[in-house]
Amino acid sequence: AQAEPQPILQAQAAPQPIPQAQAAPRPIPPVQPAPPRMAPAPVPAPYTPVNNYQPPAQAAPSYTPAAQPQPPGKESKYQPISTWGYIGIMFLLCIPIVGQILTVVWACGGCRKINKRNYARAMLILLFIGIVLSVVLYFVFSMLWRSMGFESLFEQLEGLSSLG
Repeated sequence: AQAEPQPILQAQAAPQPIPQAQAAPRPIPPVQPAPPRMAPAPVPAPYTPVNNYQPPAQAAPSYTPAAQPQPPGKESKYQPISTWGYIGIMFLLCIPIVGQILTVVWACGGCRKINKRNYARAMLILLFIGIVLSVVLYFVFSMLWRSMGFESLFEQLEGLSSLG
């Protein structure tokens, strides 16, 4: 028997890659120059004093404690006025003419106590403020009264007294 001829296997060539268009080379970005480097600051040498002067040792200061202030005596002009003393002063100042006279006398130094003198001065200042304020308000309201077409307040009061 004849051997059948075996088919001859031909070596097949490896598939060739399909040539592709080559990509354009990417442009290389320009190189940025590095900022100039500063040299490190020189480290100063430790301070060495030129003069080795040492002040002479001094003794600790000595002091004597101050004497404690003594409370004012019974007859001192700095002795405080009691609460009842202030109440009595206020009652005296409420008497119409006597109060104003006492205020002027005490404010001018006619008393022994500093507190009473200062209180009288404060009351005298308030008295003057009250007088000035009263005069100003009288003129303001009398001008307002006249601007509304009414006659003087005193003339109106005289008219009322003649009716009775």
